Amino acid sequence: RRVMLAVDAKVRSPWGVAASRAIAASGLRVHEHVIAASEPGKSMPAVQSLWQAMLAAGLHRADALVALGGGSVGDLAGFAAATYLRGVDWIAVPTTLLAMVDASIGGKTAVNVPLPGGGLGKNMVGAFHVPVRIVADVRTLTTLPPRERSAGMAECLKHGLLADPGLVDWIRSNAGAIAALDLPAMETLVCRSAAIKAAIVARDQL
Repeated sequence: RRVMLAVDAKVRSPWGVAASRAIAASGLRVHEHVIAASEPGKSMPAVQSLWQAMLAAGLHRADALVALGGGSVGDLAGFAAATYLRGVDWIAVPTTLLAMVDASIGGKTAVNVPLPGGGLGKNMVGAFHVPVRIVADVRTLTTLPPRERSAGMAECLKHGLLADPGLVDWIRSNAGAIAALDLPAMETLVCRSAAIKAAIVARDQL
């Protein structure tokens, strides 16, 4: 099978390079498409560019797309996967805490479109297309800017307040390890928070 690796330009080094090597080492043919991730850039022209790259690589329905990056990359690449050849498999590899515990879960994919009166319609065009796998490697959080980590922590706290008060207590008790990006602590945080999100979307997806 062929794999199209759609990677955020900000994380291409080192994570995109590592992912590309790992895919190739498994015996698959890997093609790479770099995305300049941003909310304005999460657009139909960007999707069309990814479609063109998938066509040039000769991707068929038995092939797959891998989205490596934050939530905007997952939204864009997931929508491209949902619409290319009426749908091909995709794998989400989120590299931000927010994407790991929220955006990558549930299969919501979308792009922004210009509004008739001006401005940008956020996520106005999209589709439900659940990834066949979500691979969250907490080592990628070591290169995440502090502001982005804070956004993810706010989502984890929200999950705890909504559904698991014990998670809030755990975060309070392990605040030092979380701030230091201790990998076992981050794995626990992501697993517990992602499980809450997964349980919620499992009830409303269909």
